[in-house]
Amino acid sequence: MKIDYVEVGKRIREFREKLDLTQEDLAFAIGTSAAYVSEMERAVKKPSLEKLYEMGEVLGVTVNDFIYPAAINDSIIAGLKSGLLKRISRYTLDEQSILLDNLDSIVNIVSTK
Repeated sequence: MKIDYVEVGKRIREFREKLDLTQEDLAFAIGTSAAYVSEMERAVKKPSLEKLYEMGEVLGVTVNDFIYPAAINDSIIAGLKSGLLKRISRYTLDEQSILLDNLDSIVNIVSTK
């Protein structure tokens, strides 16, 4: 698979902006310049795996999140959802209610991070 650095750059920007970080903030956190972050986001420069890892640590994502298209991640998630729904459907309605309440609690915990 060939890495699409334009898409990688878009994802760097997307993840950075989700955390309301400036290019300067990210640059400081990974020990580089804001100009270099800008160049990576515009695919003028190709980030090394080390820089992708460092950015991932700061942005709360993995190297894979930068490299692989969202469509792949979406299809994996869709498959997991489908499998989970099939498993849940095997339980009684009362058990399903308990499972969904627990799942809701987990989602609430994760969303507050």
